[in-house]
Amino acid sequence: MIHITARLHQDDNGAAHVAIYATDPDHAASSEPSPFPCGVLTMSPAAGAELVARVQAGESEQTITPEQAAHVLWHFDATGGMEPGSFTQALITTIASADRTNMLRMAAIYPGYVGACNLAQNHEDGIRVLQGLARQMLVPAPQDGGEHRG
Repeated sequence: MIHITARLHQDDNGAAHVAIYATDPDHAASSEPSPFPCGVLTMSPAAGAELVARVQAGESEQTITPEQAAHVLWHFDATGGMEPGSFTQALITTIASADRTNMLRMAAIYPGYVGACNLAQNHEDGIRVLQGLARQMLVPAPQDGGEHRG
């Protein structure tokens, strides 16, 4: 699992700079974040503080949505895939062909797609896991008290 951390720094002009750090304990000698950020974003102090809080709360942890799973399955020509739009197709192609350093950089912004590509490419049962996630798109949500009405 890729871990993402963020640190907030404010400059003399009042702008916030959020440094994004990503580590992949499965492929690194240490589980400590790199001393060098994989990205720096400049924003208002309030927006920077909100982003850091969201990262610290784990909101950007690798969570793969059913739609992301279906898009990645389509890319790998697997059953259960759904064709994404042209931007998402290019994004998945880029992620799937990226080296570890660039994949970690993209994980800071697109954790679900990076996680799904990682499953498809590096885990024996990754396609099966993604197919299970993608199937969730086909299950109708329960209505009125949690019962499904067929």
